[in-house]
Amino acid sequence: MISRIKLSRLADKRLARPSSIPSPTAGLEQGFTLVELLLVIGILGIMGGITVLVLRPAELLKQARDSERLADMKTLSQLFTSYTTQVSELYGNPQNIYLSLPDTNPDCSSYSLPDIPSGYSYHCVSTANLKKVDGTGWIPVNFNSIPGGSPIAVLPVDPANNVSYYYSFVEGGSYSLTSFLESQKRAQEKPDTEATGSLRQDGFVYAIGTDLDLTPDIIWGRSCKTIKTQYPQSPDGLYWIDADAEGIEPEIRVYCDMTTDGGGWTLIQSTVKGQAADSRWADTFPNQLYQTIGEPSLISPYRLAMRYWYLIPNTSWSKMAITTAEQKKTFNKSPTFSLTGVNAGPTGFTYIGSDPVVVLNSLSSYNWNTCTYGVAYFNTSCCGTCILYNNPTTYNAYNQPMMSTITAIDGSVIQKWNNFAPLDRLNIFSR
Repeated sequence: MISRIKLSRLADKRLARPSSIPSPTAGLEQGFTLVELLLVIGILGIMGGITVLVLRPAELLKQARDSERLADMKTLSQLFTSYTTQVSELYGNPQNIYLSLPDTNPDCSSYSLPDIPSGYSYHCVSTANLKKVDGTGWIPVNFNSIPGGSPIAVLPVDPANNVSYYYSFVEGGSYSLTSFLESQKRAQEKPDTEATGSLRQDGFVYAIGTDLDLTPDIIWGRSCKTIKTQYPQSPDGLYWIDADAEGIEPEIRVYCDMTTDGGGWTLIQSTVKGQAADSRWADTFPNQLYQTIGEPSLISPYRLAMRYWYLIPNTSWSKMAITTAEQKKTFNKSPTFSLTGVNAGPTGFTYIGSDPVVVLNSLSSYNWNTCTYGVAYFNTSCCGTCILYNNPTTYNAYNQPMMSTITAIDGSVIQKWNNFAPLDRLNIFSR
């Protein structure tokens, strides 16, 4: 009989003998190195960043709200079609603008709304009545009078329904509905106009109805910058502004660049190669002060009356141009010019300071000139040497804009003659 002591010693020897089968947990006790952890974290961060860039969740949410707005406009349009074909035409006051914003003040005075032309007025109803379809809602039409009752139970309102985004309705034999879009994708789209002409999208303003002219032009702000601040999705285009904020000056229509260098640039002047010269460009300063030449446009001669150069709030000026040879876009900024003024009664202001054109011309990094039949601007002479495209000459260029010391926005080199780059057009902006 083997003794218990021998068995115990035998067991100890077997336990001490190394096994030839590896442990399933062998190696795990080492863990990840710091380099490996940092590498994994970096990869995850990059993937997360790519996901955000691709999906852009904020933009997707804006697009979703815009889709809801467009669907609501279509629903309301169909509702009005049912009403006008089965009940009656819309004989309301065409100068009443009804809003989807709730307010205990019937004139919507709780909100800081865009200015509207004289004679028009905003109208709001309370939150309790806002969505009613019996004529007491934000649209003052009794849709329950449609045979069989209203096709919808409640009136739709804007998904944001705040001072920046709301629906409006105007009637007067016909009707017009508008909404404001907020996504870049929707704001930049140009939908096909329906055969009846009852659909229009002007930048971020979407309108539908049987008479879109019922809705008046809205005064969006004091400058393109204030518009861009309140409506970040605003595309390039024409806008109405009130430069002196309800002062003595009338509202004016201006062109706004809403994309370059953050947007918010108000067009002040345009010079275009080969365009016929306007004799008013050579007028005396008082005339230049009070007259606007042409319509606001990037591609035709234009000069905003100088009194607005002072009134429109600005902290910087810019030059934007398209080169003649390469069709490259350039953009240069300079500090604000020294034009100042004081109110001088209902006729305007007293001018004290320098012409921003001269100020821009005096900065070596922003040097430029424009010849217009021998006269460049109202208080400076024409350039000594003007360059016709592909034909350098002396003092022999008509409507030939040019710039020096400039670079294309993409960083590429711009071709020059005698140190000037001939341009198809030159535009001056303020912001």
